[in-house]
Amino acid sequence: MPSDRLVIVHTSGSTSEPKGLIHQHGPLIRHVGNLNELRDLGPNDVTFSNSPFFWIGGFAYSLLGTLIAGATLVCSNATEASATLDLLERTRPTMVNGFAAAVAHLANDPSFPDRDLTLIRRGNLWPIMPASVRPVDPELRHNMLGMTEAGSVCLASADDSDQPEHRRGSFGRPVPGIQTMIIDLETGTECAVGEPGELWLRGPSLMEGYYGRERHETFTQEGWYRTGDLFRVDADGFHYFIGRHGDMIGTAGANVAPLEVEAAIADATGLIAHVVGVVDPTRGQLVAAAVRIPKGQVAPDENELHGALRERLSAYKVSRRYLFLADDEIPVQSSGKLDARALKEMFVGG
Repeated sequence: MPSDRLVIVHTSGSTSEPKGLIHQHGPLIRHVGNLNELRDLGPNDVTFSNSPFFWIGGFAYSLLGTLIAGATLVCSNATEASATLDLLERTRPTMVNGFAAAVAHLANDPSFPDRDLTLIRRGNLWPIMPASVRPVDPELRHNMLGMTEAGSVCLASADDSDQPEHRRGSFGRPVPGIQTMIIDLETGTECAVGEPGELWLRGPSLMEGYYGRERHETFTQEGWYRTGDLFRVDADGFHYFIGRHGDMIGTAGANVAPLEVEAAIADATGLIAHVVGVVDPTRGQLVAAAVRIPKGQVAPDENELHGALRERLSAYKVSRRYLFLADDEIPVQSSGKLDARALKEMFVGG
């Protein structure tokens, strides 16, 4: 029956204990069908994805979506860039999806310029996409918001074109079957256009609930799920991510969104950073950044990076502590997600 349980996906944030989220056959399959229509995925498509199947993105958006569309899914466990590129040339994907940072090394392979990947027509793995469909700036393309509770993607856009500057960082609008509200954390009322607040979701594609918990512990009486994510919405209904409510860094009486600092570091260095708040007796918390240094690259000069951030951010948002770590030095949980608690301890220990 449509109401029968299809899957329990265990998930957690960067600090939370794992939770089992229950999805039913009918709601999840209908939701994935809606997403297939949004991204125009059909039986003639070949999708390359690097999303692990134990995450809802890999399981629902990639695997289940491919089955429903009758398309072909390509994945790679190869450790050598050339082997993955061989696979892509042989299978000729038309779509690519997953984590762009995880394929950046493919574009650095000496053989990459001679590879024929011209059939790729859409997706978000920018480094390996043909120049004709690659964005001028990834932040000027609509992002997607996916979460396990929503059955994968809940905010997106079918428009794959570069957006105007005022729409930088957009996560699109609610996908079919999803309703959203932005709620003021202090008053509990709906925010006006442009005001930041917590994103609430409602719709038939949402999970049945958390395994072992009563429904009223998870949803409001009206059926809304509180995501804990801070967003704002513009006059056209496009959503913009600010940060996780629990991840906001309180420093000297001001709030800092880690995402904004991470974006500034990426703009200044081209490197991925993880920004957290560490306890400070004077300021409450300090902004601290762990910058990932790929194999074979040299860490940037700390003083130069600090100066570059001061040109891009308000003074109170600029990192006051830095760590430069190799990929295998970044603490992660068994799920593969960042272990924020362990990362904070590294700053304290340093």
